[in-house]
Amino acid sequence: MLIKHIEKYNLNQYTLGAINDVPKFDASLYDDDKENIKLASFSIIKAADSQKIPLSSAKKSKTYINSLRVAYVQKGTSLLAVANEYEIELSKLLEFNDLYQDNILTADQWIFLEKKYKQGNKKLYTVQEHETLYDIAQNNAIQLEYLLQYNNLKPTDILAPGTTIKLKPTLPDIASEIATEKKNIHIVQPKEGLYAISRKYNITIEQIKEWNRLDTDELKIGQEIIIAP
Repeated sequence: MLIKHIEKYNLNQYTLGAINDVPKFDASLYDDDKENIKLASFSIIKAADSQKIPLSSAKKSKTYINSLRVAYVQKGTSLLAVANEYEIELSKLLEFNDLYQDNILTADQWIFLEKKYKQGNKKLYTVQEHETLYDIAQNNAIQLEYLLQYNNLKPTDILAPGTTIKLKPTLPDIASEIATEKKNIHIVQPKEGLYAISRKYNITIEQIKEWNRLDTDELKIGQEIIIAP
């Protein structure tokens, strides 16, 4: 419970503040990028060639990739700062962007403020020069694990420019995905409650309510309940 609240409210920032170790933008590290230094340590860009928007008006901006809200964050910015600015749990922000820990960004990039899709909005994509699999996942609003799965790739694989990869599953992949999703779904039976379901699958009631966004303990017969994330 303690860890949950620390992550939910980004309380680790106070520990960093106490030891004077809050990540800060150091312009001297980027002498070769003076144009970006003049802007600020953190800005939002509506499109690749659009006008940069200052942090103070970032929340007024509506920037999307495939209908998902995003922010364009400059290198030298801590993800904790992004999480605080948009009032998102740091753990959630990391999950949305296929990241595992808070780091100082080493390059400008899109940061998703919502969970990405399991597939892209088109079937195929052509790899561009200097583009990594992570870049492809971010640029197409697709979760990295599914991009790797559709193309039988590993996170460390490097693809040559011009390579065509799948952003959507083929028919066998779809059948496998449906089968997996069915395994993660429980149909509520008569006189069955959250406690009984939690015991059956060895999970907690709090997990069931979180995964299914339940506000009460009441269930309906025949209701589909997610029992695995």
